[in-house]
Amino acid sequence: MKSQRYVSDELTHFVGRDLMAATNADSKTLEEQLYERLVSILKEGQLKTGGKETGVNADPSIGKEGMTVEHVITYEVGSRSLQKIFDPAVICFCDIPVEDIGIHVSKHSPFGLAFSRGFLLERGTNPVLYLAEDTKVGEGAGTLGSLFIDEMNRALHLLSELQLAHSHPAGAPRFQGVQGLPHGVTHDATLIHQFLLIHVFAFVKAFRGDSADDDPENYYMEREWRRYGDLDFTLEDVCRVYLPRRFAKRLRADLPDYYGQVTFVAEAKS
Repeated sequence: MKSQRYVSDELTHFVGRDLMAATNADSKTLEEQLYERLVSILKEGQLKTGGKETGVNADPSIGKEGMTVEHVITYEVGSRSLQKIFDPAVICFCDIPVEDIGIHVSKHSPFGLAFSRGFLLERGTNPVLYLAEDTKVGEGAGTLGSLFIDEMNRALHLLSELQLAHSHPAGAPRFQGVQGLPHGVTHDATLIHQFLLIHVFAFVKAFRGDSADDDPENYYMEREWRRYGDLDFTLEDVCRVYLPRRFAKRLRADLPDYYGQVTFVAEAKS
């Protein structure tokens, strides 16, 4: 049982933020779309990841022969914002107590589902590493976000070149003239490459430290956890569903086998 109010025994995923951001429909039509998505997820028993196929994604085949760093990480051309670099294929959850969930609902969606922390820990879910990209570092007053981008890419390019050096002795500029490297070196470079992308960089969450609490991009307020890849579950695994009160009777009719908690939240705004 938690001993502090600011942590929760449940981790919550809210559905349909893309619909909230993209739709021009009135609030009633929007809520219908959000409700249908929530029920579809609950019936299918699967939360699917976002993320681009060419981004830092759930395919651990990165580092195969002939695959360079450009194949495994993408970002907005010319961007120096960490918020725009990664598009990892992860499922996101917030660690926010029920009593304080309102600010998160207002940023995302009034429809969501929660699982116990223990259930998600058994399935590889982990807190993100928050990085205030506007933090100043060094004498030149550069930012941590800019430094992280430069050093991250330096590491990935080096590892990519090490991987290619075994089968292509002159295939990477750093290793021109080298007659190949021991297989153990290139194998280790592949494993490190995969580890950094899947278990480190996919869990980095950038935000601006000077953002207001209600800023939609103040991600620090979310206390986010992530799972890499899709999440399969049963209705029995769901410990709570969030939705506006007017959908309560409909939920019971659509999901008669759901016996978990139902929490009512404010309706979506148009």
